[in-house]
This record gives sequence, C-alpha cells and structure tokens, in this order.
Amino acid sequence: MSGALRVRDIINRKITRLKESASVKEAADLMLKNNIGSILVEKKGKSIGIITERDVVKKIVATGLPPTSTKLRDVMSSPLIAIDCNASIGEAVQLMLRRKVRRLIATDGEDIVGIFTERDIVGSFWTCTWCHKRIRRSSLLVPKEKPEFYITCTCGARYHSPCANQIVHCHECSSSLIEMDYPDPEETLSG
Repeated sequence: MSGALRVRDIINRKITRLKESASVKEAADLMLKNNIGSILVEKKGKSIGIITERDVVKKIVATGLPPTSTKLRDVMSSPLIAIDCNASIGEAVQLMLRRKVRRLIATDGEDIVGIFTERDIVGSFWTCTWCHKRIRRSSLLVPKEKPEFYITCTCGARYHSPCANQIVHCHECSSSLIEMDYPDPEETLSG
C-alpha cells in the first residue's frame, strides 16, 4: 500500500448534483443540509459546471441577485477543471494554482469519481503515509468519532500505530518509527 499519495486516496467521492434549471436557493439549501461546499450542475445527465459557496457569495449575495429566481446555469463556474484520479497531490496542487481554483473534478477516464478540494489537501496531513486512510482525530466537530492512535515521524509523516508497527521505518525518510527496548544480555536466557 506504500507509495506517493494520489488524488484518488483523499478525494470526496460523494458527489451532489442538481439540474441547471434549479435555483441558487435550492443549491444553497442542499449545501447546508449536506454540509458540503459545492454541487455539480447537470444538463441532460451530463455535468457542465459547478456551483460553490464562493459563487453564491460573490455572484448572488454581493450583487443582490435573488437566490430563489436565479438559475444555476446563470452563475455556475464552467467549464469544469478536471484532474485524473491517479495524479499525485503535487500535480493537483499545481493545477489548482495555475487555474486559480479551489476545487478540481477527479476523473477516471470519462467518469467523474469525486471532487478534490483545498480541504482535502489539509486533511491529507492526517492521512497515514502507509495505508493512505485518514487518521481519525479527536474532534469537536465529530464528537461520536473515536480517535485513532498514530505515530508521527521526525520528518512529519504520520502513520496509524498498527501500520507503523508493520513497516517499522518511515517511507519518507527511512527513520525508525518504533522505539525498541532491547533486553540487557544478562536478562536473556543465553546470558
């Protein structure tokens, strides 16, 4: 499971969609209900754009447009900016910087498989370097979630404790992840 972290390892695979004829109010209500920051906009079953929280603020609230009668097709960001889900996190960050966007559509061939966001990048710092799964932390936002034990290497890479026990050395810098207590020779049977 080792290797560089890829877009596919940290994207949000839950995609919410609305038709282009839906109102901005419907989109904002759906974002609030699902605690998400964007919705893909569709026309005839094909994703043609995206509406984000920032679009709502800049294009609706700041300009005084009525959210109940403004259609998504009139304020969505289009065309979609996509990245292959097998791309590295570094490639995704570079594309976001070049295009001055905060979200990318993650694709696998022609299929949209998720949305990659700035929040995913920050969250990746709490991703196990070995298994690429998120490390659950104690959180006020998700109080029911039990935190997991983890080990942080001197280089900053983080590992679930069981993963660290399995691999022993950091994949980023080769430092020892486990402090071993070796017995003194007189404590062993062979003395």
